Amino acid sequence: VKALYKHSGDIGVLTYALYPELEVVRANPLTIRMKRLDDRMANLELRMTAQEQHLGALVLSLPSIHDRLDVLTRRVERVESRLELKNADPSG
Repeated sequence: VKALYKHSGDIGVLTYALYPELEVVRANPLTIRMKRLDDRMANLELRMTAQEQHLGALVLSLPSIHDRLDVLTRRVERVESRLELKNADPSG
């Protein structure tokens, strides 16, 4: 019965009898670096997706902002015309 599996250079001692589905992987420095790079790449992909979604939301909101500015411009023009400020002479 394989109760324990130990190999020099392994990350630790795995209890093979309790966890037979686990694969013993040697702590190869290259393997560790590749795992870190994989994790960083996955994180960057998630962040890029979030940035793309945020940018998409901004692009979709621009027409609404322009419409609101147009409404405000028309309101200011109406107020100016009511107060006869549009072409008033500043000197007097």
